[in-house]
Amino acid sequence: MQPMNQFLVDHTDALKAYINEASTCLKEPPPRIYSVDLEREYSQFLRFVVSVEPDLLASKSPGIIALLKAKDVATRRLEHMNQMAFGDFLKMDDQ
Repeated sequence: MQPMNQFLVDHTDALKAYINEASTCLKEPPPRIYSVDLEREYSQFLRFVVSVEPDLLASKSPGIIALLKAKDVATRRLEHMNQMAFGDFLKMDDQ
């Protein structure tokens, strides 16, 4: 440990500055910006719900029933949007 003594002497000011900065509370935390891909997150959530749907169907919980109904509505809307997009793609070939 003795060889560390010179290192500590040489870096005492930096260590004190670090301890002061790390232990100082800010009055207001800096804003954090999180980038969230909502489509990706929703897609993963929907896949999860579909994967556990057989287990959820046995539930009598109003929240679970509402979740499954919302999943059905969202799935129908996504299927409709996909069909429309594919139809628009096919129309491009006709032009």
